[in-house]
Amino acid sequence: MTLTFLSSTESFSLDGETARYCLSLGVPPAVLEAVGVLEGGKRPYPYLIRVNGSFRVRVPKAVAREISPNVFDCRQESICRALALALITRGVKNLDLGYYQINYLHAPANGIDRKELLEKAFNLKEEGKLACRILADRLKRYGYNANAVATYHSLTPERNYAYAVRFYRVYRKILKRKKN
Repeated sequence: MTLTFLSSTESFSLDGETARYCLSLGVPPAVLEAVGVLEGGKRPYPYLIRVNGSFRVRVPKAVAREISPNVFDCRQESICRALALALITRGVKNLDLGYYQINYLHAPANGIDRKELLEKAFNLKEEGKLACRILADRLKRYGYNANAVATYHSLTPERNYAYAVRFYRVYRKILKRKKN
């Protein structure tokens, strides 16, 4: 599955600044858009925290609404940051943060400082730039293909194939929309 490089920044759900930043790193904006859809849903929304692991986490409804088991909508940047810090302080560090679901525990392995992630994860534009940095590294390391993008989700090969297939499907829809 080979990626088509699009140099245009128009007609994507990304803001122009984030799209240009991605392009400066060699990441087609459509790639980041597709990753966002897979990680955070069709509607770009930055106030998400996913707790990974087999245990259940309870959060007061006044703080965040549980969308699905261990996935929380914290509604505001400041509340999200406070909730993430509270979970981290209690030893829960395997967290996917924001729309692009960047993992707090693995942030350093992705070249992202954890403090920087906490500052930017709940701001769509800033987190998009962090996600572009991760994607740029993956594309340079593994080539311009769907399997390289799948390593954004997981470095575990067994998990990558299904993600690569889903990514490619979403990516193709975005390219088709771009042509229309």
